[in-house]
Amino acid sequence: MCVGAPVLGMVHPLFAVEATVLNGLFAYLAYDFHQKGLAGHPGVAGPCMIFASSCLSPAKTNSSARKLFLGSLLYLPLLLGFMVYHRAVTTPAENEDVHG
Repeated sequence: MCVGAPVLGMVHPLFAVEATVLNGLFAYLAYDFHQKGLAGHPGVAGPCMIFASSCLSPAKTNSSARKLFLGSLLYLPLLLGFMVYHRAVTTPAENEDVHG
């Protein structure tokens, strides 16, 4: 959607820049959660992962999970808000040509 919407003429090309930054921030939060969360402990695998992660760093897991959750709540409204703000404006003459 970052690149596809501007290419199709649905939004201004600046949307691609803003959406890419937003996607990068969300990817960072996901990576941070992965590193500090359940899968972030090297050498811990299998069914012991959940027990070991809760014993090793529950505060880090809770903190990074909270950040990722809040980021996911903000991500879609911000992305769609950027899309609405940068939408391509059509004139009534253009609409008549399309719906003709």
